[in-house]
Amino acid sequence: MHYSGALSSGDACRHEGLMVIDLQGWKRVGNQIENAYRCNPVKTIKFKNNRTDEECYMLVSEIMTRTPKTVTPETKLLEVVSLMCLFRYSGLPVMENDKLVGIIAEKDVLHRMFPTLEEVMDGMSAPDYDSMMLQYKEVVNLKVADLMTPSVITVSPDMHILRAATIMVRHKFRRIPVGDGGRLVGMLSLGDIHKAIFQANLAESIS
Repeated sequence: MHYSGALSSGDACRHEGLMVIDLQGWKRVGNQIENAYRCNPVKTIKFKNNRTDEECYMLVSEIMTRTPKTVTPETKLLEVVSLMCLFRYSGLPVMENDKLVGIIAEKDVLHRMFPTLEEVMDGMSAPDYDSMMLQYKEVVNLKVADLMTPSVITVSPDMHILRAATIMVRHKFRRIPVGDGGRLVGMLSLGDIHKAIFQANLAESIS
């Protein structure tokens, strides 16, 4: 049986018990790991809020950023890339009239300078990457609306953090908006999820 997780077989055995799985569907992930790597199944743990083992889970609302930085479709990209580079935002939600209308990510900005597939595959001449880099000054003069992704995938605040992580990995997102009834209520990053799992499992043992 093949398991598509990021850990190697040896790592999986060494790190057994470090993933938090709730009993409503996620335990099967532990069984898949056990079968794939022939090591002990992933165990549930009890969090500090004294939930019982039957209720052992962590929600997106517990770890998300509640007041995320946002931009509008009319925001100049120069402001956006400044936020990205100075404050390490990999993506920013785009709001208009209190409604989430898109997201602008670093890949959207950089993709504008990428050579096309035809240019890469063309054996006649190599793409002029240096000239493409100089296009950056032109790109940052555009507006968010010119490059943003309008179809936004969100997670809900009452979603299990591992389910949210699955969605993010599947779509290759590092950050994802948290929506509730059409409202933006937060942002979640893979770093938030990793930090929460680390704290729940290892923080006390190494402090």
